[in-house]
Amino acid sequence: MITKKIAKNGMKGRKRATILLSAVLSLTFLFIVIATTLQTSITKTKEDKRLLTYGNFEAAYMSDDGHAYATLSKEDSLNLAISRNVASSDNCGVVGTINNDIKKISNFSFLQGTYPANDDEILIESNIATSLGLDNAVGNTITVQMYTPILDISADDYLNDMTKKIAPDYVANDNNYFDCPVKTYTHHTVETEFKDNSRITFDSQYIIAFSADESVPSPEDIIKNGLLFYQSVTITKDFTISGVIKSYSGNWDCGNFILPSSFITESAADTFLSYLNNTTLTDNLRDYNYTSNIFINKDYNGKVYDKYKNIFLDSEQLTSLSTSDIPFRRNTFSYPVLAGSAENSLTFMIIGIIFIASACAIFQIFLTQMKKRSRKLALLKSIGTTNGQIFAILMWEGLYELIICLPLGTLTGLIITYLATLIMNHAGGLSVSFHIDIRILLLALITGCIALFIGMAIPMIIAIRTPLVGAISVKKSRKKRSTRNVIGSSNRHHALTFSYITKQHNRMNRTSRTLSFSLSLIIICIILFCSYLSYNCFDSYRDNNIRTDRPSYTLYANHGMTLTSLSSVSKDIKALDASIQTDYYKYGNHAYFTYNGINDSELFNTYKERFKHEDNYSDYIGIVPDQEYEGQQVQDDLSMIEGSVITSIYAIDPSTDIYNRIKSLINYGTVNDSDFAKGDSVILMIPIYDEDTFSYDGRFKGSYKTDDSLTAGDSITLSTRIESATADNLPIAYTTINDVKVDGIIYYFPNNGLWPFSEDMYDTDYGVKVISGINLAQTLYPQMATDPVGNELSLSQFEKFFLKQCPYAYGNSAINIYMDSSADNSMIESSLFTIASNYGLTLINYNEQTWSEYYKALNSSFMIILTGLSATAIALIILGNINMSAFEQERKRIGILQSMGITNHDFALTYMKKGLIDSYLSLIIVHIIMFVIILTGDILTLKCSKMTFLRYISDMFNYALKDYWWGLHIALCILFVAAIVVISYLPVRKLRRYSPIENINSNER
Repeated sequence: MITKKIAKNGMKGRKRATILLSAVLSLTFLFIVIATTLQTSITKTKEDKRLLTYGNFEAAYMSDDGHAYATLSKEDSLNLAISRNVASSDNCGVVGTINNDIKKISNFSFLQGTYPANDDEILIESNIATSLGLDNAVGNTITVQMYTPILDISADDYLNDMTKKIAPDYVANDNNYFDCPVKTYTHHTVETEFKDNSRITFDSQYIIAFSADESVPSPEDIIKNGLLFYQSVTITKDFTISGVIKSYSGNWDCGNFILPSSFITESAADTFLSYLNNTTLTDNLRDYNYTSNIFINKDYNGKVYDKYKNIFLDSEQLTSLSTSDIPFRRNTFSYPVLAGSAENSLTFMIIGIIFIASACAIFQIFLTQMKKRSRKLALLKSIGTTNGQIFAILMWEGLYELIICLPLGTLTGLIITYLATLIMNHAGGLSVSFHIDIRILLLALITGCIALFIGMAIPMIIAIRTPLVGAISVKKSRKKRSTRNVIGSSNRHHALTFSYITKQHNRMNRTSRTLSFSLSLIIICIILFCSYLSYNCFDSYRDNNIRTDRPSYTLYANHGMTLTSLSSVSKDIKALDASIQTDYYKYGNHAYFTYNGINDSELFNTYKERFKHEDNYSDYIGIVPDQEYEGQQVQDDLSMIEGSVITSIYAIDPSTDIYNRIKSLINYGTVNDSDFAKGDSVILMIPIYDEDTFSYDGRFKGSYKTDDSLTAGDSITLSTRIESATADNLPIAYTTINDVKVDGIIYYFPNNGLWPFSEDMYDTDYGVKVISGINLAQTLYPQMATDPVGNELSLSQFEKFFLKQCPYAYGNSAINIYMDSSADNSMIESSLFTIASNYGLTLINYNEQTWSEYYKALNSSFMIILTGLSATAIALIILGNINMSAFEQERKRIGILQSMGITNHDFALTYMKKGLIDSYLSLIIVHIIMFVIILTGDILTLKCSKMTFLRYISDMFNYALKDYWWGLHIALCILFVAAIVVISYLPVRKLRRYSPIENINSNER
């Protein structure tokens, strides 16, 4: 135990060195704990948010008829949550069952009430409550008609067989359609029975084919001899609303499969099933059972999908790019395949950097101490201490440091991280939950311990190998010093001033001087590059959101809406919060754009060449249509179609704010408001280009070429295909408007763009966009003028019957919604879902993606800043230790100079001047390095052959560094200079403790 006591007493005797080493080691554990805990907290928060939004299940099998359950139930380790699809209803959507397993994986967010407990209670989504007009829905009684199709087949085969049987010689064509010798007749029956408090209704439809010479069959004959081609059952029952949950069904990764919007108890579903199995109205339901949605919790090491995909999916489904209709599916929303990989890699990289910096700092401190302690080590050996005992003493010193620093650094790191999460939540507007991953934390702490012993390794070897002779006295060099090296570069004598002596001393100690300067340079490199990298983390966020002006949400309709409807929806949205701003517009796709001279345009010829060999060439360039259907004629004059460019036409109301914003972006020309409103003029968006690259990015202004074949004041021709939902085959014809004047052209966005026109700023698949008034667009798309969805036609019917035949005729409508970041997004989002449901619109949530990109950038930025802080702190400690060691070695020289009359004030100015020179030179060098690296990166990224060197420099400052935080940059530079000067001044404070005689007699060796 003597080695333990020697180690403890030795550490007490070397307080400064012990405190310095403790500071480095404590900082190591501090920063490692902060890095890992902050990362795991952010990762856990993101994971919890995903699970809350998208469901806590790894995989799911949708609409299972029992086969998938038979396979999955054999695996005991799988935790299955099963919800049965009871039926569909007009007022409550799909009705499903809920149980404890579903409650665990759903993470439903309640707005009112609780789960259903009795068979007559029902749980509904918030959008259902809104559609029912119920503000306080809980406790209200509603009548639910649960509809289930039993049979739905095509009668075509039956009719064809009967036609051949009744009139074998008859051949149908357009001329004898009304002379068909076979007639058909349908019969519709409705049967009802009551079970307890429920009404069961069977709806059946029959069809029969008979000879035109026969009389119309009786209903009994139709039922007996005809074909039952459709049958459904409806159970009607009154339910009491037990609770309202936030809408979830649109967020889960279930493709085209419909999730329940309302839930009843399992026992209620069993009761309804017994009604159907035992009804007296039909025998077709004796074996009827519900389909089920099977959700698999993540209890199988996250590989349940990989294990069962080859069982449930065929080769075509496994290789399909679209998974919307595949029943067995991975929950990629809650458990992304690469989720957290980048963040985890960054965390381990930070730990590695801290590990290296700490090991180097510990190595430098121990090495310095071993040199200072060589006399004592030699004395210990002279009295019989073995190498093993020397090793034990040093190991005990390391263990004592760990005993002190490990808990201190860990506890301090946890406290700082916890406070940081509180600050981020309250001041930063984030929502980060404090979380500790014990495994990662232990791994990080072990890494810190390893850094200590690796840093100690080489100094320990040196200590063990310290000889008895030679460690006490320094071996003098036999090399004769050159007089020139002492007195300077010439034989001329100089006055021995303190400044001259200091200059010569620095020249003869270049190694120490260079080491100090190199550390200063490394420190400022770490600081400024971490600042730039943190700024760079937000590049994707800025490009996808700020520069493109992407909205928080968009309400989209795949049909035209009247301006009154658009204005009404916009007012409803603005009423939700005073900070909300909206833009609304209509647009039509697949319009043909051409003008006199388009075939001579280098831009459009390059654009056409780009898609020349693509299979979907006709999606971009107009071609002569084939006769697609028998009897369908093609219009003779196709000059305005062939060789034209296919574009989109955006219809803007001149009274809206978006119109004024578009006008402010025009690069060439002036818009006549009256002509624009009447439809006589338009605004064009034509990209600038370089070879086969097209862009609306203003950073290429002057470097990319601008098309000069079309200018403001010229006329263009616009055409659209005439589409109509009719039984007759209409001729292929076009609505064409000639001599539309071009008032203004947008070649590029000077600064930030304007959504949706800037959506493809960096990848312009469409070579031109047309912005017009409402009148012009509605002339080209006549059905755009009115809202086709009315009381007699549901949206689903419209999409099914009309849009399939007329995909472009009705145009589209959109309302962009811009929200203040301080608004309560969760409540507003729920209200937007309701508004979308009421008006038959689709809500596109850009806000989720925006915040996801922001959090990802913020997370990476935090990690980089943390790395910079830890590396900078450790490097500053190393620099301070080097300066103090250099001072200890120079005390004898300093004492002699003091005896010659050099004051402490003179030494202070000298040391501070050294710090200023080192810091200023470091700043100059690092800015040159940053300039070269950033400029090189800009050049390699842009790859613009026409951009000059000066333009690259201008681009670097105007775009690459446009939003760079220069204020913080300058503040960091000032702090760096101050820190280096203070560290350089520190030896002067110690100098004041000693008299000149004490300094002259010092003997650190």
